[in-house]
Amino acid sequence: MASELVTPSRGPCAGSRPPALPSIALAAALALLGGVAAAHAARGARRPEGTGKPAAAGTALAPDSLEAASAVLVDAETGAALLAKEPHQRRPPASMLKMMVAVIVLDQVQAGTRKLDEPVTTSRRAEAMGGSQVYLKQGEVFPLEDMLKAVLIGSANDAAVAVAEHVGGTVEGFVDLMNAKAEALGMKDTRFVTPHGLPPGRDQEADVSSAHDMALLARTLVRYPRALQWTSTKEAPFREGKFILRNPNHLLGAFAGLDGLKTGHYKEAGYNLAATAERDGLRLVAVVMGAPNGKTRFAEAARLLNWGFNIVRREVVVRAGEEMAPVKVRGGVEPAVKLVAARRVTVFRLPGDGAAPEREVQVPPGIQAPVEAGQKVGVVAVKRGGEVVGTTDLVAAKTVPRASLLRRLFLFWR
Repeated sequence: MASELVTPSRGPCAGSRPPALPSIALAAALALLGGVAAAHAARGARRPEGTGKPAAAGTALAPDSLEAASAVLVDAETGAALLAKEPHQRRPPASMLKMMVAVIVLDQVQAGTRKLDEPVTTSRRAEAMGGSQVYLKQGEVFPLEDMLKAVLIGSANDAAVAVAEHVGGTVEGFVDLMNAKAEALGMKDTRFVTPHGLPPGRDQEADVSSAHDMALLARTLVRYPRALQWTSTKEAPFREGKFILRNPNHLLGAFAGLDGLKTGHYKEAGYNLAATAERDGLRLVAVVMGAPNGKTRFAEAARLLNWGFNIVRREVVVRAGEEMAPVKVRGGVEPAVKLVAARRVTVFRLPGDGAAPEREVQVPPGIQAPVEAGQKVGVVAVKRGGEVVGTTDLVAAKTVPRASLLRRLFLFWR
């Protein structure tokens, strides 16, 4: 995947730093909301979930209209925030943090240091877990993949502890891995204490995170196709079919393109959800935290995603690898070298936006050999109305070695 720099062209962002089953009416509304985006856009108006007035195409979704305590909507590929309400407010993520359990394991699987078919043995500590569970018994053994399915599909706390002990040696050792990964991802609002997200006991700390950080974590998880395969599964057999894992994400099958990710809830946390959907190559991630009930949690995540897909358009202004004007090379075996954009630059646009973005190439008149392929030579800036809204480096497309002394003398006197 090419790296990319992206910026919203107009900022709708605002703010600072067992779930209840939805009613049949809610499920029908969500199905309609997710499935008729094109028709709404063609009519130039839409009726967002939870509002009584149609919204004209291009109008910003007001963050304060959301009942959740905090929320974000981001582009999954780039992380650009399309909307935010109190994105850095620190709150308990509850079971949403189990996304980190999967990230830790899948990182190791990808690195070749762990295999999904390796056996995981249940400890007494894992057996003793309460809340959502698959009723593991001490000494019971399952493949790591089955345990991860129980964590992501069924939100099983006992499986989360079993995986944590297997990978980290101890639960505490695994939590250290979780916090190290959070720091590496830039999750500055986050402090993990458990691998399951249950409410703290007496004299214990609570896990804390933010909508912003949970979106970062979700964006990391969706890079693993296997994870999306699991989080998009509504039901799956466990223990040779004697137990059925049931996904508490009731947007699955009700919102077009939705394939994850993770719910979370306990009393002090409120109702949380990290949801993701992809349409026409655009993947969005919506996170809501502290919603007053399960119905609102699902409705507001669907509303955010639907707004993003209906209203926001991505425009690629600079393509990764796009060739720009060559630059002269002094003292090289070749007189010039082509420059290419190091990464893609994309802007988000809303209907009715004004001037189109423009590109400004900034390169020196010449450079000295030798030149290495990938060497930074200049910058291309993307501007809108005179304001820089994105940049990417211009790098040499190939290596240009330094010419021999004889050739340099020849070029000098020619």
